[in-house]
Amino acid sequence: MQLNKRLRHVFIVVAAGVAIHALYLLSHANYLLFHSSVEVFSIVITFTIFAIAWNSRRMMDSSYLLFIGIACLFVGGLDLVHTLAYKGMGVFPEYGSNLATQLWLATRYLLSISFLAALFFVNRRFRPSTVFAGYSVVTALVLGSIFYWENFPVAFIEGVGLTPFKVISEYVISLILLSAIILLIIKRREFSGSIVKLMVAAMAVAIAADMAFTLYTDVFGIANLIGHLLIVVSFFLIYKALIETGLTKPYELLFRNLKQNEVVLTEYANDLTEVNDRLVQEVAERKKVEEALRESKEQLRLKLDSVLSPNADIGEQELSNIIDVHALQSMMQDLCAVTKVGFSVIDLKGNVLVDTGWQDICAKFHRANPQTLKNCVESDLTLTQGVKQGEFRIFKCKNNMWDIVTPIIIGGKHMANIHSGQFFFEDEKVNREMFAAQAEKYGFDKEAYMSAFDRIPRWSREKVKNMMMFYTKLADLISKLSYSNFKLAKLLIEQKTLRDQLEHYSKHLEALVEEKTRQLKDSERLAAIGQTAGMVGHDIRNPLQAIIGEVYLANTELSSLPNSEEKTNLLESLKMIKQNIEYINKIVLDLQDFAKPLNPFAEETNIEQMIQELLMKNGVSPKIHTETKIEADARIVWADSAYIRRIFGNLVSNAVQAMPDGGKLTIQAHREKDTVVITVQDTGVGIPENAKDKLFTPLFTTKAKGQGFGLAVVKRLTEALGGIVTFESQEGKGTTFTIRLPAPNKN
Repeated sequence: MQLNKRLRHVFIVVAAGVAIHALYLLSHANYLLFHSSVEVFSIVITFTIFAIAWNSRRMMDSSYLLFIGIACLFVGGLDLVHTLAYKGMGVFPEYGSNLATQLWLATRYLLSISFLAALFFVNRRFRPSTVFAGYSVVTALVLGSIFYWENFPVAFIEGVGLTPFKVISEYVISLILLSAIILLIIKRREFSGSIVKLMVAAMAVAIAADMAFTLYTDVFGIANLIGHLLIVVSFFLIYKALIETGLTKPYELLFRNLKQNEVVLTEYANDLTEVNDRLVQEVAERKKVEEALRESKEQLRLKLDSVLSPNADIGEQELSNIIDVHALQSMMQDLCAVTKVGFSVIDLKGNVLVDTGWQDICAKFHRANPQTLKNCVESDLTLTQGVKQGEFRIFKCKNNMWDIVTPIIIGGKHMANIHSGQFFFEDEKVNREMFAAQAEKYGFDKEAYMSAFDRIPRWSREKVKNMMMFYTKLADLISKLSYSNFKLAKLLIEQKTLRDQLEHYSKHLEALVEEKTRQLKDSERLAAIGQTAGMVGHDIRNPLQAIIGEVYLANTELSSLPNSEEKTNLLESLKMIKQNIEYINKIVLDLQDFAKPLNPFAEETNIEQMIQELLMKNGVSPKIHTETKIEADARIVWADSAYIRRIFGNLVSNAVQAMPDGGKLTIQAHREKDTVVITVQDTGVGIPENAKDKLFTPLFTTKAKGQGFGLAVVKRLTEALGGIVTFESQEGKGTTFTIRLPAPNKN
């Protein structure tokens, strides 16, 4: 096959040489016949190009070829007039040799400009009829300037030879063709390699021909002969590039973009297959996670006993027993999807508890190979030592990429580290050969490994600094929240132990002693909750304020950026962070409201106005229909406005949460003598019978999300205002809370 191809090329070269030699001999025998043969050959090629391009224009996908095809019709037309006007043809005897030279220049100008202009339509569409009309007008103007107005510059003078205009024009035409060659090479990816080579060669030979035409003084001279022979070669190359290739390989020219799209679609299909495989793998991994979560009750009980034991020490605990690993993993995955920055939590034993956004070069190579995995573990455990709380360290891991670490310290004990990294700095020069050597040293697939290397991100030093300031604050927040939860759990279990002991002794006491003991337990329990509330309020409020400030600054900076999908995603993430901050703040307020001493300030309070403000602030779902009916004489109550706002804020929030699929929220108020009766009614899920007796008990909740202080706070604040709270509920039909508060005397 290869031999036949070489023989075919040899035959073409020999045939072309024979043809050129025959034309050379013909020029000596009859120059006029030689000239006519060469020009007719050129004209036939140009008309053939037009015929193919025009008749296939509706299915042609190459605007470049169509533009050249239309131009060739008019180039061939001018060339035909040039042939008829040549000295000795006798068609225009009164004009002399100047006419043929002028027509030749017009033909060459039109051809060279067309080659250059066509390249601007490689990826652009145009109306063929518009281009056709444009060329018709240009051709008519050229012929009019030569034959009618006779203002076309003189190109040849008998007895003198070529005019300066003719010589300069040949240089200008050569310069235009050279520009077309350069632009074609720049856009070579839009064509097949053979077409680009042939077209570049054709235009280069055409430039040589134009240079030859600057030298002759006689239209039958040797320079003119060489120029015409080069024109034969040039058009033969155009024939090879646009006619023969177009006929034998139509898909390569007429449907090249279609084939490129097919390649793109094939790659896209491969990508989809890869994504599908990845999804299958993720589903399998999720199933493993779900199975891991379904631990036996005994294993879960032992784990909880380990944490909640009165003798438990923070340093003896696994970090996974203290923090919610799955919740943190989910949150950081969402953040990574927006920022494209990796994140991981690794304990001091090298166990990866949370990981998102790891680079392929690490996940698929370094941590998948036993030798390089040792480097990773050594980096995780050794190079991270000695970093203080609130600080971070940037270091190069043993596999030669930058990593960043900040510690998680809980109760003074170093429990784990937050890692980010697997990057290069923008301003550093990376030794690519070193990584290529690593691939060979550890037996990696070199091509895949270097491809993963090329995908390693490059970050600015400012971005790294800002990112680690955020992660340092996050580590501090995790440390404080985890320690607070640990201490709270220990306090609760100590209270449980004390309660069990008191219950044991109370069985043997008289009823009065039993009552006093119960009161003592309640007092101690409340004292513990008060202590816990103060601690939690102090430990949580400060980082909450810092986060609120950071979210506000982030929102302010984002507002000045142009709209984009990334900006929208960041704003959604910040909105979610703000909502969760508000939820945490509510928990803190509930704790403090329940535990702190109450000293209400009585004043006239407009409950109708306050309820409307609460409904607007809480952003009740559109699926929930709200209705308020406050009678005129029930609008004012004698109470602390801050307490009223907390009472009805909690009741409205509970009602909305009880109707996740929508429903109706009704708030009514009427007066009964010196009492205002307010009801908050929902059509939600209702309260189970076994939970009704404990509904106002602190730390008791029927919801999956909540701390059990909301209704306890409602009861305590209502009673502090001299009122009472009751409720009626039926499962599946809804709940009605009734608040009775003293009202100012109407007299």
